[in-house]
Amino acid sequence: MITAQDIDIVDLPWLEQRGFRARPEVRSTLRYNARTKTYPVYVTVTRASDRGIIDIHYEETDRRDRMEGKPRVSAMIGDYTPPVASGFPLGVDQYRFIKDATSYQYVATGYGYLGITYGDSGGISAKGSRVMAKQDWTQWDPWIESLARSIVASAVFRRLDPDAPSRFGTVEVPAFRCRLSETRFLKLREWAIARSYSIQAVENAVRLSRNGVEVLIPLGSDRVKVGSRWVPLPDLVAERNGSWYVPDEIDRIAR
Repeated sequence: MITAQDIDIVDLPWLEQRGFRARPEVRSTLRYNARTKTYPVYVTVTRASDRGIIDIHYEETDRRDRMEGKPRVSAMIGDYTPPVASGFPLGVDQYRFIKDATSYQYVATGYGYLGITYGDSGGISAKGSRVMAKQDWTQWDPWIESLARSIVASAVFRRLDPDAPSRFGTVEVPAFRCRLSETRFLKLREWAIARSYSIQAVENAVRLSRNGVEVLIPLGSDRVKVGSRWVPLPDLVAERNGSWYVPDEIDRIAR
């Protein structure tokens, strides 16, 4: 049985900067549920200025299952749209659909899933019926993607334990091991510097370049782009407090 680390995987202060508020007692720390044998998180935040609402449900298990988190509501009628604004991979699988004034975003993580439902909670007409305003999803999608990637990447970090450092030439790079997948992770920035890559931060990703080869690493993804090819990783890209962690397979596939 794995032990939950005391890590909030939903950045509530970041949401507050966008005008969303949660009830004071809400926490987003993964806690083991002995009945369901899962680590669930449920968070709802609202924004009074435009009746905006975001429901977040994250849940993971202590077993590897790439099918976990596949669409659970595929029978619902809605307009299917590109999963995320950037078009970069997220999790091991993802999908999204829109119904009325609500968008449903689902991400499979390999150990569970993330569901984010967002949009306008609606108002009440003079006749007492609920009125749903038409949404401009371009005002939501880019930062909802950032939120989803942050949640997934933080949850991955929760599974990492310090391991013996890896050496590249004369440079030691901090390393970690996932206690579920047994994948070794490297601290991304330190590894990239040790391998003489130039580093450029872009929205929701890091771009590395060396000797004419470019490597794109999206946060929370199980794939990286080397040149024009998307190449799979054995686990997802993790993040905590601004530091990124990538499976050490990156050292082989990026060269």
